[in-house]
Amino acid sequence: MQWPKREAAFWEEIPVFRLLLPFVAGIVCYDAFPQKITPTAALITAAGLLTTLFVLNRFRRFTGGYLALRFCNLMLLLGVVGYGLAAAHDVRNRADWVGNLPPGQGALVLRIEKPPKATAKTWRIETEALAAFDSLHKQPVSGKIMLTVFKSDSVCRYGLGDTVVIPNRLEAHSGPSHPFGFDARQFYNRQNNYHQRALPENEVLILAKQVPQAQSLVARMNRWAMGALNRHVADADTRALLQAMLLGNEAEFDPEIRQTYADTGVIHVVAISGSHLATLFLAFFFIPYLLRGVWGRRVQYSLGLVAIWAYVLLAGAPPSAIRAAVVFTLLAGSILLDVHHNTLNTLLMGVLLILCVQPMWLYAVGFQLSVLAVLSIVLFYPPLRRIVVVRNPVLRVLWNALVVSFCAQILVAPLSVYYFHNFPAAFLIANLVAWVLIGIIAMFGGIGVLIFSALPPVAQGIAAATAFFVQLFNRFIRGVQGWNPESFRHLQLSFIEMLLVYLLIALAAIWLIHQNKKAFFGAGLTLAALLGISIQNQYTALRQDRLVIYNKSGILIADHIQGKNFCSLLADIPEDSFKMAKITRTGFRAWRKTKASDTAAVQHISGKTVLVYRDSANRFAAPIDFPIDILFLARPLKGLSPTQLQAAFRPRMLVVGSLDKRWRVLAWKDSCRAIGQPFHATPTDGAFALE
Repeated sequence: MQWPKREAAFWEEIPVFRLLLPFVAGIVCYDAFPQKITPTAALITAAGLLTTLFVLNRFRRFTGGYLALRFCNLMLLLGVVGYGLAAAHDVRNRADWVGNLPPGQGALVLRIEKPPKATAKTWRIETEALAAFDSLHKQPVSGKIMLTVFKSDSVCRYGLGDTVVIPNRLEAHSGPSHPFGFDARQFYNRQNNYHQRALPENEVLILAKQVPQAQSLVARMNRWAMGALNRHVADADTRALLQAMLLGNEAEFDPEIRQTYADTGVIHVVAISGSHLATLFLAFFFIPYLLRGVWGRRVQYSLGLVAIWAYVLLAGAPPSAIRAAVVFTLLAGSILLDVHHNTLNTLLMGVLLILCVQPMWLYAVGFQLSVLAVLSIVLFYPPLRRIVVVRNPVLRVLWNALVVSFCAQILVAPLSVYYFHNFPAAFLIANLVAWVLIGIIAMFGGIGVLIFSALPPVAQGIAAATAFFVQLFNRFIRGVQGWNPESFRHLQLSFIEMLLVYLLIALAAIWLIHQNKKAFFGAGLTLAALLGISIQNQYTALRQDRLVIYNKSGILIADHIQGKNFCSLLADIPEDSFKMAKITRTGFRAWRKTKASDTAAVQHISGKTVLVYRDSANRFAAPIDFPIDILFLARPLKGLSPTQLQAAFRPRMLVVGSLDKRWRVLAWKDSCRAIGQPFHATPTDGAFALE
């Protein structure tokens, strides 16, 4: 008797896929409903489900009900494990969490975990809490704290590993300060960082400086490499690029060049990721030609594995490099042990192992982009590469590089548009040139500088040659930046639209590769739903008439948005230069500026009368149309009082946008509450929107 043949299902060829989905669902559930189940309760539940699964496997049956019960038990077990690991990773579930301390009492001892980052007026320092003490006792504590230190001069007194003491007066991270803005609270909380504190330098006491000998091996390797690049690379742009792409240090990287790289889709050459490790592995391509057979591949992957982990340690072991190195280690391990492997299965296994150690990396944008890029290449590169057969070896390499770049963008582009609202139209040519000039020449040039750092003339010669190619690439990429249409820098995808785009890509790929008719009709329905939502969003955008007022980084912005255009109500602020203004306007699909500004004091917006109070002379460019619906104060509060404004204008809503001292704004809020005046202050209450 011969069993009928059938094609294996996707989840049978890729078994890790079925394990990963419920595990990820458990992490998502914890993020949505944190601390509902303690780590201990999750462990007990998982043990019970594991025992049930063991019992079910002892009494095997092949009925549909038995198989469904066993499957549901396994899925629930993996979901509970994912939830439990996320709970165990959450520092809030620890008894010594710094957030459990009585607020405002004693002081905290902190250790600086990362090099300070400079802003215009402050140092941003990520720290780890070590201990809390008062006049009576001292106790160990845990938890990360973002410390903001106001500069007294341009010299930073704080370094990696230093121990500092601050008063125990912590604050929670703030949420988005403007519509569609960055949610710092959510971002830092997922990194176990639930508190922040802003202090002048005289309130941050340095308890102990870390001596270089006490640093970890990784930190000392990174510090040595930084010193070698500083000594031998004279060109500032080249030095900054090599420090960023080799060592993960972007302190000296020019923000203007970084934005140029982002606009052209080559910013990945800066961040240490899987592409760097793959390029480094190319250095061992010749080994299989010297050693034929299985031993050639084993030697190749053995040397590659050592080189890649040495590079990861030299770079300071950043999360992006560790993620890529773990996946490569699984791949190399299967080859060294001569175990049959499926590349996609290996990738998903690497993702599963990484999430077991760091569950909240699931929400890290870098993790999502790197996984999707590799997944996209694994899925689409083999069929697309075979479309054109190239005989010439050089052209074949270039063709394969183009195909890899295109394949990576298939799954990366929707997520990139969702997060960054930008799609580089010339990404193919930009990535090809970036791979040759930066990915290969600059990377191996920087490694050459480190290898020959003991021979200064050789190291400096390699650095000079590398600088030539980096400068050539920067000139090229600035020219490519102008090719991108302006509309491509203001794209907007909602979460539902992004999911529909991915569903459309999946169904279209199944139809094209497997000629599946059901996938064809499914892709058509998905496209129709996507177009329907897009038309609805465009219709809503064309009919909108709204006022949006918000503060960010000491800047007050007030926009009158009509249709898909905006007009600034504050003439003295060059708002086009601010990133948060671009994000907000793009979110409302209104990034086109109608004119320089509209300085009229009286505005009619969404059927309401808005009075913009700018100066202290009470001069207005137009008669006041009483009653006033919104009185917008775009000037300091000193010299005014809520009672005077209510008597003069009788506003239905008083909106304060000026960045006055916090105590004064809170005093105004109390005064307005006492006289029954509706009040909104953007510095304390967030953005104000009139629709």
